[in-house]
Amino acid sequence: MPALVVMGNKAEALTALTEKAGMSVTPTASAAEAARLVSERDFDSVIICAPLSDGSAAELAGYVSRNSSAAVLVLAQSGVIPEKTVSSLQGKGVFVLEFPLKKEVYLAVLQAATAGAGRFRREKAALSFKLDEARAVGRAKALLMSQLNMSEAEAHKYIEREAMNGRVTKLEIAARILRTYQN
Repeated sequence: MPALVVMGNKAEALTALTEKAGMSVTPTASAAEAARLVSERDFDSVIICAPLSDGSAAELAGYVSRNSSAAVLVLAQSGVIPEKTVSSLQGKGVFVLEFPLKKEVYLAVLQAATAGAGRFRREKAALSFKLDEARAVGRAKALLMSQLNMSEAEAHKYIEREAMNGRVTKLEIAARILRTYQN
């Protein structure tokens, strides 16, 4: 499970602890670099240790929560992040933990947050597959209707029957039909 750790000092200790949770860690000390990495790659978790040298930990946490499905944890000394900002971040699903922090608490929160993010990513992938399948099946039905003069019901039944007989997905049958009749 990939994790991004954003912090300046004590990076080795937090990186080692995060790896202990079974995560592969990408460390960075820059908020700008972290934002770039989040826009390019999928992370299960983003751990931000405030304060950051080149930006606001709260702003970075908000950016990550809006633009990715990663679990976001912000670690800060008590009082570094104003209470109003903490409440706002928590409303966006960001976990805010204060130092000093027990290792067991950090690991438990990290694992719980990451499990939720992983479930969200799997559900998103499943929905994306279903949407892709529905679009391809719709295009394939339209081709069958125009090329073979089938009704919509006949085209639908044909695709379902071919998928069941071939023990493949409707998406695969739709792709075959599209290749056959679009060339």
